[in-house]
Amino acid sequence: MSATLLAASAALADIPIVDFGAFRGGNATQRRRVAREIDRACRGTGFFYIVNHGVAPALIGRTFAEARRFFALPQAEKNRIAIAHSPCHRGYFSLGGENLDPAKQRADGDYKEGLKIGRDLPLDHPLVVAGTPLHGPNQWPEGLPGWRETMQEYYAALSALSREIMHALALGLDLKERYFDRWLTGPMATVGPLHYP
Repeated sequence: MSATLLAASAALADIPIVDFGAFRGGNATQRRRVAREIDRACRGTGFFYIVNHGVAPALIGRTFAEARRFFALPQAEKNRIAIAHSPCHRGYFSLGGENLDPAKQRADGDYKEGLKIGRDLPLDHPLVVAGTPLHGPNQWPEGLPGWRETMQEYYAALSALSREIMHALALGLDLKERYFDRWLTGPMATVGPLHYP
C-alpha cells in the first residue's frame, strides 16, 4: 500500500477534537475552517471526535436508557428479533455473535451483544422489492412502549448529522459543499446499540 494511504500511529488522546458548532451555525469562513480541520484529521490520524454536533443531549440520554431497557430483557425476548430472522441484517445479536476480526480476536466472538437498526423500509418499497442488499424493515421488540420511536428519532438525528459531516468533507476536498448529496438519498447506515456485560 502506498505510504500516502497510511495514517500515522496516534495515541487515543491525540485524536483531534473538532468543534462542529462553527460548521452548523457559522458563516462561510468558519465552515471552511472546520472543514479544513476535519480534512487534516482524516489525512493524519484517520479519525476525529466532534463536539457541539447538535444531537440533543436529552435524545442521547433517552436512547441510552432505551438501549438499557432492551438489554435488560430476558434472553428469550431479545432472541425474538434475532438478526438471523432478517433478510436485511437487522435485529439482535447475542454475546459473541459478532466478531469483526477473527484472526486477532476471541474465537468465540466479541464479548458484547447488540442490535442493528437502519432505515425502516416496508416490504413493498421499490428497493426491498428489487432485493437490494441491506434494505428492508427493522425488527422491533414488543412490550417496550416508546422504544421504537426513540430509536427512530435518534437514527434520524444521526442521519442529518452525517449529511452535515459529508458537507464538511466535501468542502475539505475543495468540492462544492453539496457535492455528495446525490449519493446520500437512501443511506444503508445502521445505528447499533451495544451492551458489554
